[in-house]
Amino acid sequence: MKYSTPILFCEVNSVYHLLSSDVYDIMHPATLCISMRPAIYHPPCRTWSRLRKFSNFIPGDHWLGVWAFIRVRMFGGILEQPESSYLFKLMKAPRPNTGYDKWGGKTIVIDQVNYGHKCRKRTWLYVVDFFQNLELQPGQPGRKPSHVIASTRAASRLKSLPKKYRNYTPKDLAIALIELTDKIQYKPWN
Repeated sequence: MKYSTPILFCEVNSVYHLLSSDVYDIMHPATLCISMRPAIYHPPCRTWSRLRKFSNFIPGDHWLGVWAFIRVRMFGGILEQPESSYLFKLMKAPRPNTGYDKWGGKTIVIDQVNYGHKCRKRTWLYVVDFFQNLELQPGQPGRKPSHVIASTRAASRLKSLPKKYRNYTPKDLAIALIELTDKIQYKPWN
């Protein structure tokens, strides 16, 4: 069974293509989405993350994060970015675990290793759930990473994960995000 939850800014080979019938990737641009339903947003993080100085800047990527933030506030859903993303500061999103903002959004922190990622990958989720206090399934806390994103002296005992696998979303996390998004009630804007 495929879900109908809109997923925006996916990788072309993302697990979301197996789980949802409404997926937007580079071949089907997210900016063409006309759905007003709660959605999952994975806007490009290369210009917002702490490592942005080392990324390959692609013209137009930067504003997509702002566009996604505006949409999630209008229609509900979940926006995902790396921990401490500057996008959250620009958009004045609440700090993690400090409550809701005026749009009904809250910021929570997860570690993707608990959902099957090979690396410890702390992630911020901005969840806009207008009428409920919904919670994300916790995954499997205590899972140990088998790899690291970038090798350091402290983490040298673990292998460095190849670049092409760093952005993937683990299936368990994708399912948890979809199931949470499906519970979010739509709030029509007047």
